[in-house]
Amino acid sequence: MNSLHVAVDAVELPIAEMPNTLERALAYWIEKKSSRLMPSRADIDPIEFKDYLGRVALVNVQEAAPRFKLRLIGSSHFFRKHGPRDGHDIMEVKPKEYALEVARQYEETVARREPTVFRTTLAFHGTAFSYTRLALPLGTDGNSPDMLLAVAMFKTDEQRDFFSRYEDELESLAG
Repeated sequence: MNSLHVAVDAVELPIAEMPNTLERALAYWIEKKSSRLMPSRADIDPIEFKDYLGRVALVNVQEAAPRFKLRLIGSSHFFRKHGPRDGHDIMEVKPKEYALEVARQYEETVARREPTVFRTTLAFHGTAFSYTRLALPLGTDGNSPDMLLAVAMFKTDEQRDFFSRYEDELESLAG
């Protein structure tokens, strides 16, 4: 099978430059962490976080591989054959270049033990898709991340169009 190369470009944004649509999510996280470095998953009330639920990914952070296991993917994410699934390791996602970049961004959030914001663009064969993700560390002990709460802001139509085209290309290569 031939491979399909997808270019992935990611830029970290300063928190002060993140989209306004993510400000409430960050403010909620700050409120819930109180005097700790981070809140725990138990501190996050889905009802209070309801405006973001469709765009959320809850990711378990594990010491050994698989390092980032997807616990929950919000319903606004386009369902695709090779896309993220509840219970899967992030490295099972295609394109591989994308999975590697997402894992790198998650590692950065875990290492810093603070929120990160990345603007990521995927491109192939003249089509592209961009989104912004705010990754918020969560830790049962309030100090060490054992989960990430990631909120992605994207245009649903662009996401669907890009990944539909990508999946079609993969299928045609598989022949």
